Amino acid sequence: MKKTTLTTLLILLSLNTIRVYSQASVCETTKEDEVDLNTITFNKCEITEKKTDVKRISRTRIIRKRTTPNTRLRKTSNYLGLKKSEVNLKTNNKRLLLLKLISKPQKVLFSLVDEIPMFESCQVSTREENIKCFNKTLNKLLTKNFNPDYFTDDVFNSKIFVQFQIDINGEIKNTLIKTKNKLIINELKKAIKNLPLLKSGKENGLPVIVTHSFPLNLTLN
Repeated sequence: MKKTTLTTLLILLSLNTIRVYSQASVCETTKEDEVDLNTITFNKCEITEKKTDVKRISRTRIIRKRTTPNTRLRKTSNYLGLKKSEVNLKTNNKRLLLLKLISKPQKVLFSLVDEIPMFESCQVSTREENIKCFNKTLNKLLTKNFNPDYFTDDVFNSKIFVQFQIDINGEIKNTLIKTKNKLIINELKKAIKNLPLLKSGKENGLPVIVTHSFPLNLTLN
């Protein structure tokens, strides 16, 4: 009788251990090395925690200063290595080149540009490492800025195509998102709009407009 009771207790303890382990594994985060850079993955546990801890957020209206031609000229001159005295000379050929560059900058694809745009957190390295850091940082920021609470599970695993341009001032513009779900389009546009300024891409040493396009997957673990 004692042996039977002891055996029963051991079985119950084993079952409880398996149950606790399985519950804990649901909320495990994906390892950094396993992350697909074209996939934004959300954890069900994180979404549940957000929904149970709803806070009222007051939004402050942010008034952005409009970029004037003089400001764009000053920013662009820094990339060309011009001194302040050189920029101020109206007859200087480099200044005329700057004005042309601002009025009609060249457009280059992300995959073809000499120097890709860079996030501030990325350190300049080889082209391969620069692209890897760019994609990794972009994925991280989009995941952070994207709010999945508005969507049901069936919305995830949607096919999405994203395209935007990074201008000579490092600003992201002309965002284009193609997918069947309009809510995803609006939410992704908000997430992209909140991305920080980048260091602009360069072609032949001059800043250019870089067009970046890529497929994107939304998954829910």
